[in-house]
Amino acid sequence: ETYPMQPTGFLQGRSNRVDYWTSIAIVIAVSMGLRLLFGGYGGVIHEVVLLLVAIPRLHDIGRSGWWGVGALAIAYAIGLGLAARFGLEQYEIYAPWILGYVLLCVTLLGAWNGDPDENRFGPPPPSGLSWKR
Repeated sequence: ETYPMQPTGFLQGRSNRVDYWTSIAIVIAVSMGLRLLFGGYGGVIHEVVLLLVAIPRLHDIGRSGWWGVGALAIAYAIGLGLAARFGLEQYEIYAPWILGYVLLCVTLLGAWNGDPDENRFGPPPPSGLSWKR
């Protein structure tokens, strides 16, 4: 099947599992380093970076990047619901649930096989570490 417009750019291409997991490892290392240097939690910045890493991976399995936005919205809905129930100051009660959900999403996305053939987001990415779009 031929697709008339081949997407280009960082968020438009496809990402294999090696690129995805390498990117996740870098995000975690940088996040931990920043936390050690400056303390606290980056909050929304971490979620946005994870979303940017997830979009090309979603494309590889034939899904739009909007699936990532939806997953992030669910994480926020879980957080808001639990915060409403337990109060904002009791975040240690509900933070593990949100983290567990995010880890599940990250893991499933990294485990899912990509489309072996060209899809609407372009040809399959090269195997191995490439970060090539």
